[in-house]
Amino acid sequence: MSRFKNRGKEDFIKKAHEIEDHEQLVRQVDHVENNISKRMAFNFSYFLGEAPGADFNNLNQESLSSLFIKLREFCREPISHWLLEPIGHKGTVFANYINFPKNSDFEVPAHVPKGVEWGRFRIDRATRLAGFIVPDKKNGIEITKGYRLCNNVFYVVFLDLNHGFYKTDPTKKK
Repeated sequence: MSRFKNRGKEDFIKKAHEIEDHEQLVRQVDHVENNISKRMAFNFSYFLGEAPGADFNNLNQESLSSLFIKLREFCREPISHWLLEPIGHKGTVFANYINFPKNSDFEVPAHVPKGVEWGRFRIDRATRLAGFIVPDKKNGIEITKGYRLCNNVFYVVFLDLNHGFYKTDPTKKK
């Protein structure tokens, strides 16, 4: 052993190991500092890719890539965050309309469950992902053994390329 100790070096190494240990601990799925439980998700199992909406194969490579980059960003936060995030002129990234819009180019599909809340995510100037969420009051209810409803999932039903899901001008209906 050396006669001279490098206390600064030893402290630095010790601190580096503590940081590394903490980072490993935080990466555990159930750690209090892991934010996995607040991140929202998108579900496409109710998606209809037909008129008046569009299918994803109607998008060019650049538009599709841009859409998935935005979806990835949206999934880093809870839906409640996007309800408050401003975009455009007096709008938010996610709008919860509660009911299906009366002035819409779209109709409620028969395969969508009743009692959901309809809304949309704004993708760009005219493009929207329209769909629904589980109401807050239904969050956590066990429907099937071991499976619970979650109000932090957006179920995509329509790809709206022309801002026809919720029309603000009543004269523009179909």
